[in-house]
Amino acid sequence: MIPIYYAGSQNHLFICMHGAGHSAMSFAALAKYMKDSFTVCAFDFRGHGDHYREDENDLSEATLINDAIEVIKHACS
Repeated sequence: MIPIYYAGSQNHLFICMHGAGHSAMSFAALAKYMKDSFTVCAFDFRGHGDHYREDENDLSEATLINDAIEVIKHACS
């Protein structure tokens, strides 16, 4: 399961991707600030926050990119 968090629901969609050692919650202050004018989407990469999959330790570049693509497709649908 990839936890996806949204704030706001209008205008441009901003997809926030955290770095190593962080989580989607790293963008909470930004989302609070932007939510009245934009849509903010943040998610937890594998091994971070509340992310869980059976292959949680697969942190290969291809896997992380595919996870991000999955989130982007969901957010844009």
